[in-house]
Amino acid sequence: MKLSKFSLAAVILSFSASTFAATGDSTVSDDVVKHGNVQIEVLSQGKGPTIAILPSLGRSGRDYDEVAQYLVADGFRVLRPEPRGVGKSRGPMDNLNVHDFASDVAMVIEAKHAGPVVVVGHAWGNFAARQLAADRPDLVKGVVVAAASAGKVPPGSTEKPIKAVLKKRGFSRDRRC
Repeated sequence: MKLSKFSLAAVILSFSASTFAATGDSTVSDDVVKHGNVQIEVLSQGKGPTIAILPSLGRSGRDYDEVAQYLVADGFRVLRPEPRGVGKSRGPMDNLNVHDFASDVAMVIEAKHAGPVVVVGHAWGNFAARQLAADRPDLVKGVVVAAASAGKVPPGSTEKPIKAVLKKRGFSRDRRC
């Protein structure tokens, strides 16, 4: 496993869609992991070191079907947990914070006996990826942020968009950090 493969994954993810035809095993397992009143759908495929791909706000891990095929062809196992409210994933949606989303991913990694993993967080998914690394370093080998976003949070979240935080602290477009 080389760092260049992770860099390649980040570049591919930043474009979110590929024009190339992927090769390799396209068999995808679609399971649901449950704990208490939370259930998370997870798409899994491949064998080898594990990469977990976290999609952007309100997006599905299915956005990365082609990327997953490339990674599987290169010898990786790919997990794509669906965020709450997407696909078959369910759970409380009020007063969520980024720790809740990270906890959902941790639950999947543990249930799939996959840790430690490299977590790729695309756009808003970067928040959950980084929080997972902070909350559960035992489950995370590395983090890749692709097209990281700081402007949106999930509905009902107690987190604040970065724009609101900067404005509260006196920063604006005219005044740089």
